[in-house]
Amino acid sequence: MKSAQAGPKRSRRFAWSGLRVFLEKVAMRFSLIVAFLMGVGLLVAGCRVPAGVIMPPAPTVASKMGAALYTERCAVCHGDQGEGKGKVGTSLSSPEFLSTVSDPLLTDAIANGREGTTMSPWAKNGLDDAQIASLVRYIRKWQKTPSIALDSAPLKGDAANGKTLYDQNCASCHGPTGMTMRNDSLAGSSIGHPQFLAQASDAFIAYAIANGRSGTVMVPHAKEKGGALSAQDIADIVTYMRTWKNVPPE
Repeated sequence: MKSAQAGPKRSRRFAWSGLRVFLEKVAMRFSLIVAFLMGVGLLVAGCRVPAGVIMPPAPTVASKMGAALYTERCAVCHGDQGEGKGKVGTSLSSPEFLSTVSDPLLTDAIANGREGTTMSPWAKNGLDDAQIASLVRYIRKWQKTPSIALDSAPLKGDAANGKTLYDQNCASCHGPTGMTMRNDSLAGSSIGHPQFLAQASDAFIAYAIANGRSGTVMVPHAKEKGGALSAQDIADIVTYMRTWKNVPPE
């Protein structure tokens, strides 16, 4: 009788033992899953982008379209990496340019071009709004420094003094009135073009004069950058530039 009772007890012990082993395995697997998820979380947290650093957007259909359009329509004048080819095509990838140019200014330049120059008005030459927007996003992929908020208020300067300073510091590259497109002896871009002057703010022009354009012949002119011009001198030059009434060549 004692032996017959031992059988069920032994069976129950084996059953509980098997259940305990099963539960221990489940707990172990659960802990491994939790550890894995925590590790992923720490990895993501550790790889966060520092504040102020601009990361390029993930490739999308739009960005691929922008890359294809840039290669097809823009690279011949602006270079494969936006480095520019002198006044034929200005640099689009210099940090000074990308940190200050606005998307509306880029969009307007691509859509409407520069009359009388090699810059075509692409809105009239086969590109729709979505394609132009994809080009703007593609150009932005070269931006590695944060954008700078520029003051939209007009600068106050002395146009007469600005003319003197312009003739001394700018005319050798940009010509007497900033129109260089038909003069091979001038290395600068057409900063006197009426479409450029209508699109660009005073602060945008002043920043370019002060800080130059890396990788181009445009050097910094601000005193704090090793140049000879004060902030007021630069304001005087911009004020003088606003007096130009240039007409694009046909």
